[in-house]
Amino acid sequence: MLRYLARRLLEALLALLFTSVLVFSLIHLIPGDPARLVAGLEAGPEVVERIRSDLGLDRPLPIQYGSFLGGALRGELGTSIRTGLPVLREILDRFPYTLGIALGAIVLAVVTGIGTGIFAAMRHNRVGDALTMVAALLAVSTPSYWLGLMLMLLFSLSLGLLPSIGIASPAHYVLPILTLGAQSGGIISRMTRAAMLDVLGQDFLRAARARGETERSVILRHALGNALIPVLSIVGLRFGNLIAGAVLVESVFAIPGVGRLLVDAVLWRDYPMIQGTMLFVAALFILVNAGTDVLYAVVDPRIRGSK
Repeated sequence: MLRYLARRLLEALLALLFTSVLVFSLIHLIPGDPARLVAGLEAGPEVVERIRSDLGLDRPLPIQYGSFLGGALRGELGTSIRTGLPVLREILDRFPYTLGIALGAIVLAVVTGIGTGIFAAMRHNRVGDALTMVAALLAVSTPSYWLGLMLMLLFSLSLGLLPSIGIASPAHYVLPILTLGAQSGGIISRMTRAAMLDVLGQDFLRAARARGETERSVILRHALGNALIPVLSIVGLRFGNLIAGAVLVESVFAIPGVGRLLVDAVLWRDYPMIQGTMLFVAALFILVNAGTDVLYAVVDPRIRGSK
């Protein structure tokens, strides 16, 4: 187990290093001069060059990357060009909104996905199975931004039941969570159904029924426990995707989270903020997936021996 943990930790660190190189490289492909944006359109060349020097943009790219990586290792992601505040502080101020939406979405996805997946498996090749899988397919196929706009139109503008913009109360979380969790719920539902159908035909379930156990006990105690092992990895992957996918949802509902912060930074060509935010989100995604792999190995010891 220790060897497996060490290997996963090394893989996560290498992934983070590669991500930092990729983020730094992509940022410099964005058109526009951040020094010119800070100085203003009417500033002279001398002022622009001085600001470029202050920001370190006049140094060779390898030196800029080394400075960026060294600061990231110390927990310093630079200073925002737009606001003049530390990037990490702004990210941490916004992160609770993103985390709240992502946690709510994954809870919704897990509860509805596993519930409907079990329902469909128990009614295999019947009307309930077909209707459930059609609903899951629609959830998987519907773009989040379009679903968010339709939910806003229905529940906010037409019915007036829920607020549509901002995050001032618990009610403001409902539509963003529904929007963000729908696709993951459909994926988990389809995976749970497939895993349950694979388990339901196993001999150990027949043995449990032969011992006189009720069908409820057979499903919940024996079948579900084994079927959830592959579903667990999907849940971890989806949670990482939900954090990264909050960009669109936060933009649709005007939520001041990390995703909205990234969009604003791109519009302002705020290089430090873009780099810091992308690295922060990527690090979370990698760490969540690494943690899921470890938990998967704890639940199913066969994984440790196969890797």
